[in-house]
Amino acid sequence: MSNKHTIVQLKEIAKRNGCKNYSKLNKQELVKLVKKCLITNVVNTIQENRPQSNRPPSQSVNKPPNKMTLLELKKIARRNGCKNYSKLNKEELIKLIKKCLITNVVNTMQENRPQSNRPQSNRPHSDECPELQNKKYRNRQGPPRPANEVGCRGKRFVGNDGNLYVSKANVNGVYRWVRVK
Repeated sequence: MSNKHTIVQLKEIAKRNGCKNYSKLNKQELVKLVKKCLITNVVNTIQENRPQSNRPPSQSVNKPPNKMTLLELKKIARRNGCKNYSKLNKEELIKLIKKCLITNVVNTMQENRPQSNRPQSNRPHSDECPELQNKKYRNRQGPPRPANEVGCRGKRFVGNDGNLYVSKANVNGVYRWVRVK
């Protein structure tokens, strides 16, 4: 998480997940706090999505995820859009649910990110970012995709060297692949 997000993004994630006292933290401390908040939210979501018992509220007991049945965990996985959970054991399923919930939070944050004020080109819009096989794209360190294509702008891809890159506009408005640190 620390390599993928800026401090501003981490603060936004912290805010959305109800973390407290995050405004003056450095990046390392912020990552720890966000992870802690996300795990707490995962546990709370698991407990909220549990089937209700027939006990009166005074006798109701909050079970931690490892005390829940496999069926209860599978229902939670299905509700949260997790994939390929049907053959997992309980421990693997809990890890998958946590990962799905964290991914959902990060995706929601990226969807709500403000768009650039820069005017768009007159080219037809495409949501696709084509992977090209030309020598130019195969031999460079960055991803084998054109950074300036409408579908590639602002997207993240793994480069030919194995590092993560994001397509960012330079001062002239031309998009280039920039390695994410």
